[in-house]
Amino acid sequence: MTFVGIALIGVLLATMPLAQATPTPPTDSAIPPVVWELVAFAEAEADPVEVAEPERYTVQFLPDGQLAIQADCNSGGATYTAEEGTLQISPIRTTLIGCPSDSQADPFLILLRAATTFEFDDDGMLLLTGPEGILTLRPALTAVVWEWREFRSGDDSVVVPDHPERYTLVFLDDGKLAVRADCNRATGTYTVDGPTLELDAAAMTRAMCPPASLSDRFVRDLGEVRSHVFRNGNLYLALWADAGIMEFVAQAPAPDEATPTSG
Repeated sequence: MTFVGIALIGVLLATMPLAQATPTPPTDSAIPPVVWELVAFAEAEADPVEVAEPERYTVQFLPDGQLAIQADCNSGGATYTAEEGTLQISPIRTTLIGCPSDSQADPFLILLRAATTFEFDDDGMLLLTGPEGILTLRPALTAVVWEWREFRSGDDSVVVPDHPERYTLVFLDDGKLAVRADCNRATGTYTVDGPTLELDAAAMTRAMCPPASLSDRFVRDLGEVRSHVFRNGNLYLALWADAGIMEFVAQAPAPDEATPTSG
């Protein structure tokens, strides 16, 4: 089932024009504000190095031009500009805690500061490249608000919410899930194992939404999700039995969106 769901995503993304698949696409100048985790790096003219614990080395390109950085045991920041595949990062400021002997913080920060271009590969990775070498980063589910953009079924019919910001997901680090479904809120849990993803929005408020609301459908479809992939920083959730694909885009969270509301 998981393989079939992933295959369906691949078929839909390969056969649909991107503008058709994404009614309100992000601009080419933006790097989505997901948390990007370091999976590998290669210094100039050196073999690639795989990173055993990617979550220890992260970057998040925030919409206000700020760059949030976690370099193993140190945290820091910088400013950046990104446009048409080019990238410029200001001098990086970090704390100065002594990290473990196996830390890859130094090459991570050197390569990050020197990065001058960015692109997304076919596996959903973000590649940052510069004269010092290349960083390969994967997107994380957590630390952003995922805003629903559309549902595309296996027969290519499309459902698009009138107000995408009213249909959102927040994945918390402890396996909890916060859902906004139009005028209702829900809490639940999620489990993820590689591409496999299952959601359970068990507790939901029961407010009466407007007649055109997609609240019930949104929550129902979330319960049918079985796998996920990323493309260009967007999140695609595949429903079981090839029922369709839900597409989400990342938004930087407001402070009060990090904690789910009890239903």
